[in-house]
Amino acid sequence: MKKLMPEGTFNLLREPLITVDDENGEWQPLTLPGILARLSRRVPSEFPRLQAHQFQAWHAFLVQLGAIAVDGHGESALPEDDDTWRAWLQDLSLGLEEAWSLVVDDLSQPAFLQPPVPEGTLAGWNGPITEPDDSDLDLLVTAKAHDIKPGRMLNPRPEHWVFSLVTLQTMQGYSGKANYGIARMNGGYGSRPSLGLARSDRLSDRFAREVGVWLGQKENILQNYPLSGSGLSLLWLEPWDGSESLPVSDLHPFFIEISRRVRLRAEGPRVSASRKTTAAPRIDAETLKGDTGDIWTPVQPTDKGTKAFSSSQEGFSYRVLQALLFGGDWRQPAALSLSSGETQAPVFAGRTLSRGQGQTQGFHERVLPVPARVARMLGARESRDIIGTLSRERVANVDELRKRVLRPALIRLLQGGPDKPKNDDDRIDAWSALLDAHVDSIFFPRLFDAVEDPAGRRVAWQQETLDIASGILRTAMASLPIPSARRYRAIAAAEAAFWKGARNWAPDLFEKGEANGTSDAIQAAS
Repeated sequence: MKKLMPEGTFNLLREPLITVDDENGEWQPLTLPGILARLSRRVPSEFPRLQAHQFQAWHAFLVQLGAIAVDGHGESALPEDDDTWRAWLQDLSLGLEEAWSLVVDDLSQPAFLQPPVPEGTLAGWNGPITEPDDSDLDLLVTAKAHDIKPGRMLNPRPEHWVFSLVTLQTMQGYSGKANYGIARMNGGYGSRPSLGLARSDRLSDRFAREVGVWLGQKENILQNYPLSGSGLSLLWLEPWDGSESLPVSDLHPFFIEISRRVRLRAEGPRVSASRKTTAAPRIDAETLKGDTGDIWTPVQPTDKGTKAFSSSQEGFSYRVLQALLFGGDWRQPAALSLSSGETQAPVFAGRTLSRGQGQTQGFHERVLPVPARVARMLGARESRDIIGTLSRERVANVDELRKRVLRPALIRLLQGGPDKPKNDDDRIDAWSALLDAHVDSIFFPRLFDAVEDPAGRRVAWQQETLDIASGILRTAMASLPIPSARRYRAIAAAEAAFWKGARNWAPDLFEKGEANGTSDAIQAAS
C-alpha cells in the first residue's frame, strides 16, 4: 500500500511527543508506535503528564488500538518493535498519516481523533480553546472552580492535547443540548467503567493480556451484538457533519469512537481547539444502553434487555464491588475472567468517573489483591455463587449492626438520653456512615480468608465489626455537642442501648463470652 507523506503537525507516528517514566525514574519522549512496542515488551511505563482521571481512557485507547491493529493483520502475537507498529497503524488509516497528526490544516482530511469537516470551514465553531483542560474539553465539570480549577495548564505540551482528546472522545457523556456522549455508557449521564484482573495494575502488565482478551472475545461479540467484523474501527477517519449517526451495524467489535466534533489549530508551538455541537450523537446506540461487548464493563440483564453498569458517587465501595464481583444480578466483563494458564495471584483494578446532570460525582479507583484460589473461583458460576452468598450475608450483617446497635446508641447520645428518642434524627447520619468507611478497609481481606471456612469465621467477623462500632460510639462521646447538664445521662443511655442491641444482634458472642468490652463503664452498662 502506498504511504502518503504526512502533512500534519505533531505527528504521533514520527515525533516523540509522549513522555514515559520508566521504573528507574528516567523520563523519555516516545512516539505512539514506541509506546505500543514498549508495552508489548512488558516494560514498566508510567505517563507523568497524564492526569489521574485520564488514565482509564488512555489505557482503554491503547489496548483497543493494539487489538484492532493485531486483528487487522490476522496475527496473534504482539510486535515488539516500533517499525512494525508504525506500519500497522499506517495500514489502519489506509496510509494516511494525517490521521495521526494533532493539527491538519486541510479540513477534508482527518486529524488525530478529529474527523474531517465536510463543510470545509470552522466558521461558527466555538473557540479558540487554548487549554486542553478547559471545561469545553475536559470531562471534569470545572465551571464553578470549586474542587478543580479550569485552565490550570499555562503552557500545555502536545501530549496534554493528546490525553485530553482521548479522554473527551472516548469517555464523555451528555453535557447539555447538542453535546452528546459515547455509545459505551448507559445513558447520557452514565459512566464508562473499567474492571479487570491482572498481575498488577500497571499498564505494562495489563496491555498484552487485555489485547488478548479483546481478540478472544471477537467471535462472541459478533454473535451477540449487531456489529460487523469488517466494520469501521477508527471512527475519526470518517467525515462527520454532525447531522447523522452511524448505525452500530457499521462498526467493528473493537471500535474506538468519538463523541464530539473538534479540530485543533497551531500557531507556532501554541495549539488551540475549536468545537462544534451536533444534531445527533456519532453512534445510534441508545437501545443498547451501553452494552456493546466492552471487555471492562459489567452488564445487568433486565426485563427490558441489558444495561451497562454506571457508577454512582459511591464508586467502588465494598457494597458495590461485592455485587459486581459476586452478585448474580451482574454479568461479569471478560477482563475479570482468568485463563487456565494464569496461575499468579492477580489484583482487581477498577476505575470510573461518576457523572451526573451538570456535575461530576468523583473519580473512583480501587486496586484489590485477590488470592489465586478466589480468582479461580470467580470463573465458575457455582463457586462464585458461594462467595456471593457469603458476601451478601456479611453486608446484611453490617446493615443490622448499624440499624439495631449503632444508630440507637448515637441517637440517645445526641438527644441527651431521652425517655422517648426520635429515631429519624438525621444528625447522626455522618457518624453512622463511618461504620461503612471502616468496614470497607477490611471487608474483602476478611471475606477471602473466610471462603474456605465461612461458619468458623462468622463469629470473628461479628466481633471485629462490633469493635469498630464501639470505637465509633466512643469517639462520638468525646466529640458530639451534648448538653453538659445531661452528658452523663446521655452516655449511660447510649451505652445501654448499644450493648442491649449488640446482645440481640449477635447473641453467640455473649453466650460464648467472646465479646470484648472496651471500657469498664460499657461492660457495666451491658
